[in-house]
Amino acid sequence: MLMSPFTVTIRSDGQRVSVDGYPVEKLAHAQRIDLSIDDGIFLLSGLGLHLGYAAEKIAESAAWSRPVTARAGRVVKTAEEFVEEAKIASAKLYTGLDLRRDLSKEAAYIPDPGALDTVLSLGFINPENLATFISYLPELDKTQAALCELLVASRLGLKDIPASALEKVTKSLEEVIEGLNSLAFQEGPSPAM
Repeated sequence: MLMSPFTVTIRSDGQRVSVDGYPVEKLAHAQRIDLSIDDGIFLLSGLGLHLGYAAEKIAESAAWSRPVTARAGRVVKTAEEFVEEAKIASAKLYTGLDLRRDLSKEAAYIPDPGALDTVLSLGFINPENLATFISYLPELDKTQAALCELLVASRLGLKDIPASALEKVTKSLEEVIEGLNSLAFQEGPSPAM
């Protein structure tokens, strides 16, 4: 009989449980063989089996003294696989949404050191640090407000700063903020810090 890749084989003597199959092949021997009933049910529920169904399959194996099969809903993944999947998802999310901005020439005219640092940091946005930049959205908003004030002062002749440089910086910062807000909205609410 050809087994599905999501099929597990359950063996039990009524006291101990062993689980074999592709969904658990990445687990160590001690994490899937000769488990207590509770640990066996826990493992099977982690594979997507309903608790009652998992207990029923363990009891069936013990009652008939033979292995039984069950279809798992998912495969065990290692931490490295989760990290790799997250990187791939982040890169896919980031594709088409290039938020990196090189504003080093324009930043030379910004007199506020905090705003200067924020503007220069926009050149370092990448898929790996998007979450960090999303968490700094309030700071980016404050910087944008300060730069808008400088732009108004420049246009009124109160500050000797080229308006064109400030226009480019505020426009670029606005695009980055919109992109980060869009990503934050897609990811859902972030946990409180």
